Amino acid sequence: MRKAFLMVLALAVPFSAGAQADEESAQWVILEIGLVRVAPTRPGGNQPWTRAAEGQKRDPCGVVGLVVGALTGPWGVGAKLLCDVAEAKGEGGSLQHSPTDPDIFVRLRAGPRASFQSHTVRNTLSHNFNFSALVPLEAVPRPGVEITVLVDDGNNDEDTQETIGSLHLTKERLEQAARSGELVKLSEGSVETLELTTRFAESVVPAKTTHMRRSSPELALVQGVTVLAGQVVEVRAAGHYVTQSSPAYARRMFPKEPVGAALAFVGQKSLVQPVVVGECTALVSKYGGRIAVGINDKKPDANFGSIDFAITVRNSTPGEWQAGNRSLACSPPATKNAAGTQKWATGALQRVDAYLAGPGGASVASAIQSIAHPSGKSPTLGKVIARVDDDRVVVEIPVSWTGGLVGGRYETVVVWDFCDKRHYAAVIKADSAPTVVAKKNAQYLDAFFRTNVFPRIWSR
Repeated sequence: MRKAFLMVLALAVPFSAGAQADEESAQWVILEIGLVRVAPTRPGGNQPWTRAAEGQKRDPCGVVGLVVGALTGPWGVGAKLLCDVAEAKGEGGSLQHSPTDPDIFVRLRAGPRASFQSHTVRNTLSHNFNFSALVPLEAVPRPGVEITVLVDDGNNDEDTQETIGSLHLTKERLEQAARSGELVKLSEGSVETLELTTRFAESVVPAKTTHMRRSSPELALVQGVTVLAGQVVEVRAAGHYVTQSSPAYARRMFPKEPVGAALAFVGQKSLVQPVVVGECTALVSKYGGRIAVGINDKKPDANFGSIDFAITVRNSTPGEWQAGNRSLACSPPATKNAAGTQKWATGALQRVDAYLAGPGGASVASAIQSIAHPSGKSPTLGKVIARVDDDRVVVEIPVSWTGGLVGGRYETVVVWDFCDKRHYAAVIKADSAPTVVAKKNAQYLDAFFRTNVFPRIWSR
């Protein structure tokens, strides 16, 4: 069945039902499909849409697992998290639902790639979809926007889905309906009624961005955020996440490193668009709905760290909208106050140098050795390298120490990063000892920097 959503962090551009932009500046309309009623049998006969012999149809949420395919682990959890479809209830009074009634959904299309769709409703002849999509008027082709009601056969293949009825709305018709605020009622083929409204979207409202920090891999919905089909969702991720298989992942999460990577999902009901975020990913939402984010980790009890998500939702340009469900280039990060950043960075580097050059350096070296390798001794602080990386300071701290049965000399290198507001993470970048640092010890080391080193540097 056709269902989808995308887990990711985002904030939708707010639209007011009563807000109507100036006609000369209006660039987008929001098309909302409400009540859809279809004939109980196929045209030209008394054949029902579905054979009773097919038995009970699969639940839409159950189909998500099939549509998502092998999306196990975080992908499967994401599908379940966003699948909030209740048992479909028909509109229209005394209509009775039968196993032979079709599973239907609505598709809006304006080109080979510009295709957006609603969730599927099971066993119904009448349903209020409340499906909304953003339409850039300049992207509407001459024939207009095609609105099609289809039978979902559960195969996720457009070539096998039966059309119940198909209608077209030109750019001029969409603008006229938006200006008048009228309820448009259409019918075609076996679609007895399709009701829709359009309104101008606020073209001058800037895109909105929200932030969310995840310290555990479990997926979480971004509260207060919704996305319209046809809008652009942009997700950025930054942070450290320490795993068993690797001492530390880079500050930015990359798709080639699936374990510990940042995940995002955008969707509604039983539809899902899953993505690995990397540094940043952007896409046009095919289905609209909610956003969820998390960390790709199958064994969270053994791993730790945190990732900051920053998600922006904005209206798509005509070119982006026509490109459809394609990855887009992220917009450049917001410019920062260069003078303010330089002042903070200079002060932070001076604080680090002053602290580690004094008694604090010896205590940090001792803590690194005793926490990472309790059986070692004689820790010595090496050459510390501190640098500014974007909005934070990254400090590389090498510590040499003696240990082992033959008293060999080993080195443990810790990378610690923080900003002016909080500690991010302290992780072991390299370790020449023959024994691996225990996971709980690595967690203790991170906690030591968070609760001891960070406060002391900022109290100076």
